[in-house]
Amino acid sequence: MVSAVILAAGLSSRMTDFKPLLPFGGTAVIRHTVSRLLEGGAEEVVLVTGFLAPEVERLFSDPRVRFVHNRDYARSQMFDSARMGLAAARGEEIFLCPADLPQFAPELLKALSAVPGEAVYPVCRGKNGHPLLLRRGGLEAVFRHDGARGLKGALDKLETRTLETGDEGCLLDIDTPEDYCRLLAFRRDAVPTAGEREALFRLYGTPEPVRAHCGAVRRTALDLAAGVPGIDLRLLEAAAGLHDAARDRRDHPAVLAKELERMGYSRLAAVIRVHMDLPESMSETLDERSLLYLADKLVQGERYVGLDERFRASEFRFQDRPEALAAVRRRKAIAQKILERVQELHR
Repeated sequence: MVSAVILAAGLSSRMTDFKPLLPFGGTAVIRHTVSRLLEGGAEEVVLVTGFLAPEVERLFSDPRVRFVHNRDYARSQMFDSARMGLAAARGEEIFLCPADLPQFAPELLKALSAVPGEAVYPVCRGKNGHPLLLRRGGLEAVFRHDGARGLKGALDKLETRTLETGDEGCLLDIDTPEDYCRLLAFRRDAVPTAGEREALFRLYGTPEPVRAHCGAVRRTALDLAAGVPGIDLRLLEAAAGLHDAARDRRDHPAVLAKELERMGYSRLAAVIRVHMDLPESMSETLDERSLLYLADKLVQGERYVGLDERFRASEFRFQDRPEALAAVRRRKAIAQKILERVQELHR
């Protein structure tokens, strides 16, 4: 079994608010920390509570989440809460992290698991991050430790390894109000995890043919982006892969964009919001918005069909409605202009 222990007992003395319950991504910080651990492969999460324990506990109904209460949270050290959580965990591998770490990549857990040693922690840009992986063979030394220098002192007695990672989210905990602002800014530029994307498809009941269309548009968008400078491929891939998730809703780009903004992904929301009807001014620049718009106009169902075939049915349908026909032709002309710019770069 793989376990995770989250330390949520402290008073957050350097913050004006209790860190685990700070608003983040449409819910509380600690909800995201838990969900990323579960998505990363943890089969149980042990939450060590203390201050505001009832408020924390009522956020969770998942049977995989259990609670251990540190009654002496106001006087004890973080290491005391860590030992309580580790003693309750049942896994052979246990990931330990603070409650206020909602942006590490779930994939980081598997990467840490691939590194041998009694303890493994991620290092990004020369700084130690979380979660920390502890293997059961090293726990006895942790429990025997006298508490000097807290968990760091205990780790000195273990075979400790590190994993170099580019995942900046492993560093983004919240010690000060400035840290919280940095975390919110990081979220605005981030993209949903695989689990969050799947949850969006479930939320809107996205049928399989629409999911397949999103996949085809994603592949086309990434092909178009090859050689285009300044494109955030991660952002473009996420936008294309999700763009029609709410297709069955009226004004579906705005519906999905609003939900993404609620989740804190405002940059992604801005790309998806204009994928059906791009303002002409945005066609002057090759960026994530214009490339998604073009890719969506080149694909019908799961097939790459080109602009003429893609727009043929709409032009025929609206041939007796001049205003609607003009709108269709305007969208086609914008797509053609973007395509010509891409083709110039690819020559």
